[in-house]
This record gives sequence, structure tokens and C-alpha cells, in this order.
Amino acid sequence: MEEINQDNLEAQINACEDPEMLKEFIAYAMQFEREDLVEMIVEKSIRLNRLVEKLQDFQINPPLLRFDQPE
Repeated sequence: MEEINQDNLEAQINACEDPEMLKEFIAYAMQFEREDLVEMIVEKSIRLNRLVEKLQDFQINPPLLRFDQPE
């Protein structure tokens, strides 16, 4: 794997299919103060782990996640 830096982090996140590696990318995104990439990682993790489908198997419909709105 090539060195992770601010210039290539987004491309590495897009290419990543390993949920464990995505967790590592969160630390880099926070280090570089890239909240947009943290959001991208969370959304990709949800898709990779098929979390929404698993919840729907139990007839749970989660609300859409919004990261741009205050609580």
C-alpha cells in the first residue's frame, strides 16, 4: 500500500473495500481535518457492511443519516 497523505486519501477511500482499513482512514481524515471524508467513510462502511439491509431484515427502517445538520 502506498503512503497515505492528504493528496491521495480520498482516492484510497474510494478504492477501499476493506471495512477494517476504512476505520484506519478515519484517523487520517481527522488528522487532515477533512470532515467530508469522515462522512464518506461512514457511508461507505454502512454500504460495505450491508447495515441497512440487515436492519430491514428485522423490519427496522433506519432514518436517513444526515451529517450536515445540528442535533
